[in-house]
Amino acid sequence: MKLVEIDIADILNGGEERREYWSAIVIEQFKEIGFLRCVNIPGHDDAELLEKANWFHLQHSEQEKMKYTTNRFDPSTPRLYRGYFPIIKNQGSHKECFEIGDFEGTFEDHQAKYDTSSVASLMLEPAQWPQFEKESSQEFRKTVRAEYEVYHMVARVLIECISKGLKIDIEEFRKRTDRTCATFRLIHYPPRADIIPESCKLPTGEIISTPEHHDTSILTVLENFNYRGLQVQDPKTEKWFSIDTKPGSFVVNVGKILERMTGGQLRSTIHRVLDLGEERISAPFFYEPNVDADLVDLTTMEKWSDVPYGLWMVQYVKKFVEYNSLPSYEK
Repeated sequence: MKLVEIDIADILNGGEERREYWSAIVIEQFKEIGFLRCVNIPGHDDAELLEKANWFHLQHSEQEKMKYTTNRFDPSTPRLYRGYFPIIKNQGSHKECFEIGDFEGTFEDHQAKYDTSSVASLMLEPAQWPQFEKESSQEFRKTVRAEYEVYHMVARVLIECISKGLKIDIEEFRKRTDRTCATFRLIHYPPRADIIPESCKLPTGEIISTPEHHDTSILTVLENFNYRGLQVQDPKTEKWFSIDTKPGSFVVNVGKILERMTGGQLRSTIHRVLDLGEERISAPFFYEPNVDADLVDLTTMEKWSDVPYGLWMVQYVKKFVEYNSLPSYEK
């Protein structure tokens, strides 16, 4: 499937007429299929980002990477949310990842600032940067944080297009995302060598490495470099289509939160990832609301959740194996 391309530099520099033009296309694509591709992205260096992802995942052992994991995988660490996730064998989802969020600082300062019974202590956790070879680790941190900002910029540009196209006050989006709980991941999908669950075996003989799902995010912004495997289900025919690759571009899709924020006008589409028997790297950015943001349909201002985003998110993700040991929170 060849996605419609959105020129980010033209939106940023082309003036009001060009923004109106691109906003209409963004709305059309997000209504029709829920996916599009962003190109001509200022500041994005796909080759540098891929090099750093390979450095982390392929040049260091799991034992080395586990020094930066979370309490779910190592009960001796107080870290709960940000860092390294190892492969969980014999499960439907077969991948390892390193992730950061919007926040920096020492973990000690974070602990002193937030009550551990508050969901903010989880979701606002600062990044946990690896300390392997000193110079290489510093370059890794510099590149990954810079790319986070590029992805964040693209998400905000697209939200402005959506605001313009649907005539929703941009301030309603901004005040719910100005301290975003966004997540940026470097994901490694190795070929499966474990016991493959029957649910991951397709009638065609193909193997799934990430089962079909909706994203919960506002937007998901993805660099898949030149790696194939991402498939989208056509919402009308329910047939599956493979997404073309184009290094240096972002594949962007609507998440369930944005679908509900727009009263169902924009479509969150089911997708999955196939195991094609080769190493695969991807770098997704999940644009999320603030931890205390109210969850409302911005076309009617009616709430669709009795709890703010942070509590809603924890309740939702605990059904996934990599998150099922998260604490429960009431505030």
